[in-house]
Amino acid sequence: MSGNTRTMAFQIPEELFQRIKAHLERKTQRTGRKLTQREFVLNLIEEALIGVEAKSAPPFPPPAKTAVAPLPLLLPPDPLRWAPVGTLTGWPLRKPSGSTSGKCRQKRD
Repeated sequence: MSGNTRTMAFQIPEELFQRIKAHLERKTQRTGRKLTQREFVLNLIEEALIGVEAKSAPPFPPPAKTAVAPLPLLLPPDPLRWAPVGTLTGWPLRKPSGSTSGKCRQKRD
């Protein structure tokens, strides 16, 4: 934090005050370090603000506004229609006319 400080003063219900006090005592016993009311409240405020700011901030900056029109969507040609025979799979895509492939013959007795 910067060197400039401001004071916030507010009243809380007695029950909440006692709960905070009990929590701070348990924390001191568990960690061996005394956590002050000021540290506790400042940590709560910081955590709450970080959570709210993370939810409200856009995940990435919005795109810059430009006067350029979007490009038309160009689709690639259909590979099965325009690819040369045998280039996609290594096997002919079309059965050669007038012959049969020996790989698919059934064995006859």
